[in-house]
Amino acid sequence: MRRNVKLNLYAALAGCVITTSPLSQANAANGVPDAAVDVPGASGTASPDDGDTFKMFAADQESYDSNVYRIPSGASELTGLVGPSQSREDHINIASLEADGQWIFGRQTIILHLRADDNRFDQNTDLNNISGTARTQWNWQIGDKLSGQAGYDYNRSLAAFADTRYFALDLVESNQAFANARYQIGPRWAVYGTASEGHTSNSAAPERLNDFISKSGSVGIECATAVNNTVGWEYDRTIGSYPSDVFVDSALFNRNYIENAARFLATYSATEKTTLNVNAGYLKRDYPDAAYGAFSGDIWRVSLAWLTNAKLQFTFAGWHELQAYLDSQSNYFVSKGGSISPVWTVSEKLGLSGVISYANQNYIGSSLNVLTLGTRQDKVSSQQVSLNYTPRRAVILKLTYRYDQRKSNQDIFDFDDQLVSVSLKFTF
Repeated sequence: MRRNVKLNLYAALAGCVITTSPLSQANAANGVPDAAVDVPGASGTASPDDGDTFKMFAADQESYDSNVYRIPSGASELTGLVGPSQSREDHINIASLEADGQWIFGRQTIILHLRADDNRFDQNTDLNNISGTARTQWNWQIGDKLSGQAGYDYNRSLAAFADTRYFALDLVESNQAFANARYQIGPRWAVYGTASEGHTSNSAAPERLNDFISKSGSVGIECATAVNNTVGWEYDRTIGSYPSDVFVDSALFNRNYIENAARFLATYSATEKTTLNVNAGYLKRDYPDAAYGAFSGDIWRVSLAWLTNAKLQFTFAGWHELQAYLDSQSNYFVSKGGSISPVWTVSEKLGLSGVISYANQNYIGSSLNVLTLGTRQDKVSSQQVSLNYTPRRAVILKLTYRYDQRKSNQDIFDFDDQLVSVSLKFTF
């Protein structure tokens, strides 16, 4: 049975989306509000040549966040927005345990990843929570031509306040089952297909209008024109559904949609030091049970990886895509932006990395923000720099500074934030 949710101006102010840059979106999934940086050093990915492996990790991170709730800079009435006992700034501690395993049985490989985070706030203790991720994946192969993957992903994290504007504890759970297969027709040509089903749910009752179910699939064909160069074509179809309908201006709005997209894909390596990836096509989204909200337009993403020398690499990216954040699936926007990501390996023990990104985000007509508050256009930017130091193979020290800013034509969505973090990770 579907649930109907009465949506009014108060709900729009308290529970609808605020978006952040792509950088912030990635960090928001780590269990703390869009404030914390990932626990240092991503888990090492084993290769088949490593054989059977199992590793355990323990980490601790301390962060200072200047604007935990992502409220506008001019908002002096903190109590009226988030409550009398809450603080704009805070110190956050994240204690983590992690495990990665790989087991090989002939041509079959089983991969397991588990992680749990204990997130503790010094001032805003109502936000304390346990978050985590889990992934199991089967890499399968039959003969020399047919191969693929099947698996399951789970994520539990605190919803990012920059995405939701709900200033209380809301844990978002995401479950996704996926499978794909690839058949090599000959030395150059291959065909492939994918299928997935995902469920996203919110623990806070006012935010359950963002609960979401998606079923998607794709088919494609690829041709290798050289050792490192490919061209291809792909068709994608997604069916999105919301367990809760909403009322807008006293009329019921069914947000279920059907989305179709066709894309051209290409990878080109002009030299050993440069790789260009192009993904461009056309997307059409329809809302069969609604009189408005349809969207169609071009979509594309281009990235260039440039290895200047053995120690320094730059990645340049630009995009024009229809997006939504995991914890605010009721609000879709067209994002047009770019980023620069340098990585410098100073020595075997020391590395520096950074990200600079900027994007314009124009919300489409089906977004609840637009339906309740009118046209919304945001400009978001992020700058981040990180230092990684590995004094021993089993120890990683990471220092990170990040600055995020958003400017919106709707002033309630403006914010800026500074984050400083230090983390230590052990492998055993």
